[in-house]
Amino acid sequence: MIKIYDIVQHKTNIKGFWLDNGKIYRDNIYIRQALSLNRRIKYHLFDYKKQIAIFYMQDNKAFILDNKGNKTILSHCIRYIENHITKKYIEALLIQHKGLTIYRKKGYYTIEIWRE
Repeated sequence: MIKIYDIVQHKTNIKGFWLDNGKIYRDNIYIRQALSLNRRIKYHLFDYKKQIAIFYMQDNKAFILDNKGNKTILSHCIRYIENHITKKYIEALLIQHKGLTIYRKKGYYTIEIWRE
């Protein structure tokens, strides 16, 4: 089973942040489960939703598949548990790591950063 991090328009408790050419991007994320990253799912995310990359997890590893077919394997995960986070804190983490996911839970946040 894989977990696909799908970008959605409605607000969610999961936010994805990434830094590209000095600009910060933020997405609302909904995690979908599937048996595989098949052709139908790729079509839906790349062609229909116009995503430039798909982030997914399988077997305790994370993967980024771009719309040209290039795959990056991320096998190391850093997690921070915080009671409070600020925009400056997120910006500092993005400068260092280029991307992160924040899960908002009752009373705290989990920040997850995947690296090669």
